[in-house]
Amino acid sequence: MFGDTDLRGASMETAVREIKVIKATKSQKNVLRVGAYCRVSSDSDDQINSFYAQMKYYSDYIREHEDMELVDIYADEGITGTAISKRDEFKRMMKDCKNRKIDRILVKSVTRFARNSLECIKAVRDLKSYGTSVYFESDNIDTVIFDEIDTGISGKTSQSVADEVKELAKYMQVIMITHQAIIASKSDRHIFV
Repeated sequence: MFGDTDLRGASMETAVREIKVIKATKSQKNVLRVGAYCRVSSDSDDQINSFYAQMKYYSDYIREHEDMELVDIYADEGITGTAISKRDEFKRMMKDCKNRKIDRILVKSVTRFARNSLECIKAVRDLKSYGTSVYFESDNIDTVIFDEIDTGISGKTSQSVADEVKELAKYMQVIMITHQAIIASKSDRHIFV
């Protein structure tokens, strides 16, 4: 109803008094929720020193960046990188990523993350599906996965995607699962699964 009263019969004057003014606040920066994965494969003194150095480095590194928030340091000590099933901290990290607690994982190198190529590819692919990216610092690799099978592309679209992915690969590692020769032909390395 228009006029001096609303639908409940309260006067407009009363309604105006009940309005609460909320002051504008500065927009908050997007903060990346970051986890770090550290691993050494033996209990030797050198390896233990490397293990603690990795944990301290990533803890300090993440805290020094305003746009990052440390979720946790996931650290497997004296554990081989050949089997994820033996790495409890790695599995805990994957679970936290699946539960959408982590946006990005920092790792010293690909070999610290996994020594088994198939497990590495599967883990990175799973992380992608959880919305988590991985950065392998020593290798300067920011991994992106694109799976054309999931998108059902073909023909000219495949050619266009292949060209775009090749361009993207100039700046980061791209792992692509494909059955299309046109896309695979743009790769400099192939892993047959």
